[in-house]
Amino acid sequence: MVDIVLELLKVYQIEFVSSSDIGFLKSISGKSNKATKVVFKLLNNNKVEPSTKKPYGSIVKDLVTIKSFASGIMVPKEYIWPVKPDKYLGLPTTLVADAHKSGLEVYASGFANDFFTSYSYDYDPVAEYLQFVDRGDSVDGVVTDFPATASNAIG
Repeated sequence: MVDIVLELLKVYQIEFVSSSDIGFLKSISGKSNKATKVVFKLLNNNKVEPSTKKPYGSIVKDLVTIKSFASGIMVPKEYIWPVKPDKYLGLPTTLVADAHKSGLEVYASGFANDFFTSYSYDYDPVAEYLQFVDRGDSVDGVVTDFPATASNAIG
């Protein structure tokens, strides 16, 4: 797979390559087009990353190591704004600020118009997007199945 991806990167202008497998990302890091961003996709906290056999929740704490093979991280939005058991938002984490200090871009994922996440947003997906981009230390991007909603919210 590495050879195929590297060949595609030579032929096409690909802006992003993302994977949840550290081994794969390390194998293409430094070999890809410098304009291509290599993004480490973290899964839920307790899921195990295949090449290190560590849970993603512990890997995200070592941003210096992540920076050695990636230019950014893609995280479930709950890594940034946790949802408490009562379905209201908890206090924000320092992940975005910490990642930016380490030189990593941050992309939040898991946004949807049709899936309830927190009472704090009052069933308004626009309010949810703004929570992530309308702050002093905002995410660098969002990943969603509803790009029109994200675009309208940010615009």
